Amino acid sequence: MKLIKSLLAISVITAIAGCSPEKQDVVDETQARVVVSGAVIDPFISSAIVFADYNNDDVLDPFEPWAFTDNNGYYSLGKNGEDYCKEQSRYCLELPNNEPVKLVAVGGYDLTTLERMKSRMSKMYDGQGIQYITPLTSVGDMSLNEQNTIEQNQNFMTNAFSANESAFSLAFSIHKIVEMISEVIETEYPAIGDNEDFPVDVSGFVYGAINKLGKEEQVSLATFLTQLTDDQIDKILTKVRSELDALTIKKSNVQVDKNYAYHKAPQLMTANDLADRVRAFNSSFKSLHTLLTTQLSEDFTASKVRLLQILSSNAKQFSATKIQVVENILETYATDDEFLGKLSENSFDASYFENITSTSNVVSGNEKMEGREKLPNDLTTMQLVLTDKTTKRNAVIGFFFDGVIKGSITACVKFQNLRDANDAQNTNGTILTGNWNKDDYKIDLTLTLAETEEALRIKTTDNTSFSFDYDNTETNWSTKSTFSATSITVPTTDQQCKNWIAGL
Repeated sequence: MKLIKSLLAISVITAIAGCSPEKQDVVDETQARVVVSGAVIDPFISSAIVFADYNNDDVLDPFEPWAFTDNNGYYSLGKNGEDYCKEQSRYCLELPNNEPVKLVAVGGYDLTTLERMKSRMSKMYDGQGIQYITPLTSVGDMSLNEQNTIEQNQNFMTNAFSANESAFSLAFSIHKIVEMISEVIETEYPAIGDNEDFPVDVSGFVYGAINKLGKEEQVSLATFLTQLTDDQIDKILTKVRSELDALTIKKSNVQVDKNYAYHKAPQLMTANDLADRVRAFNSSFKSLHTLLTTQLSEDFTASKVRLLQILSSNAKQFSATKIQVVENILETYATDDEFLGKLSENSFDASYFENITSTSNVVSGNEKMEGREKLPNDLTTMQLVLTDKTTKRNAVIGFFFDGVIKGSITACVKFQNLRDANDAQNTNGTILTGNWNKDDYKIDLTLTLAETEEALRIKTTDNTSFSFDYDNTETNWSTKSTFSATSITVPTTDQQCKNWIAGL
């Protein structure tokens, strides 16, 4: 329960994105600060955390400056010219100087696919210009193709996903391939995403390994994706595993439960099998992308990216043979205006199109997506209680809303580590505060404790549960009764939270 524990731990910096932002002390108050502005694009990512990684460990430390991206994916300077640093808002990124440093973007929500981001993108800041952070910049100084460098193609990323630009194709493809490789590695290291001393994901390590391989073999990103070999995948896996092994040794002095293992679990997939899967996805992606680019008008821009997202979601789960099946199925919908229109709506949710094996899966997924309960029109003085009980933990969060479609929020949190009754993070009631806004099917919120903010999302489902993302994963949380009128005075202290939770 890494996220809930981080919200309760004032002195521990962890989060959905690898670690949480906390009040920074890296900037000398006597120095003139340097404002860094830009956007996170894959396409645009809102609520991402962008930070300056001064010790180059891909993890946000307490001394490193950070900022959220706004609702359009920008930081420091908004899409329409908003000066966030003048307002001293959460979207302002200021550095102590113009010296080169790696900027890392983690977490957030893709504004086109509406999915939680599960990767760690980066870019080297050299003190000049707008800083776009994308999958392309994440492969470091590896060239884009034989004609241009990645830097020369960065401006394409601001609108490439709506046009026939190779930059978007390469960016989307490399991001999804990194996700596929990362998921295989994460199964071997149980500490990833479940222990506060380890990163939530390994995508930053994978991007770095691809960049190293590209420079060693002198291949561009385009060539790498086109001619990917078993040996190259094996080298990437070996590089990432060696870094994680070194991290394990470094963290070996941390006291952990005897039942918890830092060591590697057995490898579930060989490099050859993974290479086959990645090549199959890359081939299917290119085929579907080409078809969509030639068939779809700009009216279906969101649908185009969402069909590719559905393909990539299934590719991470299926064998190479089934990836081709999914591609063939989705091709039948590439000219179905009614279906594409539904994908274009803000109610889109890719989770309803997983495990596709036939067109009936697409039809049923669409029916379930349309069958979700809408959120109440007015959440003024409403409350929602979510519960997550497993063999490892017992967690309850009660949300108290103030406002119609947006406003302030109070949350009461209970967390019990069932593996360790003496866990210092255990609590029977802690109060958190923040802000929220909603549309018909989702609530975006931030919760704050000790100046630490977390960007979270609650989504409706096609049953009585709610999907709540914590630990960088959207999981169904149960509720005895959905939204109800607040029958008590909203708690303002931890003790009042404890009393309220005890009476549930």
